[in-house]
Amino acid sequence: MVKKVLVVSLVLILALTVLSGCKPKTQVYTDKDGTRVEKDGDTLIVTGKDGERGALTTGDNLAWPKSLMGDLPELKGNVVSVVESDDGNMVIVEGVKRSDFEAYTKQVEAKGYASDGVMDYGGALLFVGAKGNSEVSMTFSADGDKGTVMIVFVQK
Repeated sequence: MVKKVLVVSLVLILALTVLSGCKPKTQVYTDKDGTRVEKDGDTLIVTGKDGERGALTTGDNLAWPKSLMGDLPELKGNVVSVVESDDGNMVIVEGVKRSDFEAYTKQVEAKGYASDGVMDYGGALLFVGAKGNSEVSMTFSADGDKGTVMIVFVQK
């Protein structure tokens, strides 16, 4: 399921790149297979012919999408991307210190998400947790003394 969210995210990012040069505030494109792509400001909405929907918002210092992330606490940093889909949601936060990421995973565990803790894969950190019908996976990749965190939240 997380792979499907990531694939949808990549499709959204590619579509946003293609449409980013458009001058009108709202631009709508419908593919021959029935997929509808609508760009409104910094938000890109993709609706498949089967009705499956996804939205991508990009920018700088976006608001934490509380309604999309269940009971996960807000991660302090520069929210640069929010992806909402029928399969799950994703937030990308830049400018996060490694120690802040590790402290955040403790907050998530304190909310009841069972995990095996933080795993280190050559400097990239991975955390996966589950609680009831909710799952969260988070990756931290360093860029100097700070890094980028990608959080994927799925409710079954």
